Amino acid sequence: MTLTQEPTIASVKGINSSAIEVILTAPSNTKGIVSYETSLADAGSNPVCSLKASATPLECSFADLVAEREYTVEAVSCMTNAGKKECSVKRSEKIFLNGGIANVWALTAAILVAFSTLV
Repeated sequence: MTLTQEPTIASVKGINSSAIEVILTAPSNTKGIVSYETSLADAGSNPVCSLKASATPLECSFADLVAEREYTVEAVSCMTNAGKKECSVKRSEKIFLNGGIANVWALTAAILVAFSTLV
């Protein structure tokens, strides 16, 4: 059994010039999910933050990052099946850490799409 629903990356914000905070939103179907994992795919040592499914808020922080650099935040939902960990497909967002301000490119794209529908 493979999970089909991954969590949503609700927000990414800069804490300071070398750290970010990631907040997840659980998928609509959480049956069987035991944990969520968030990682930075291109942060050197590839740090991972694991959260129990019952955690509130679903929030992770990553420190010791380099300012003025783009990072890829990835998130998955995980379950245990016959003693084996299985995870959903990855949800990913690109962010740019700029002096403590993380810009989520997907948010910018969503705003542009919303604006274009108004015009």
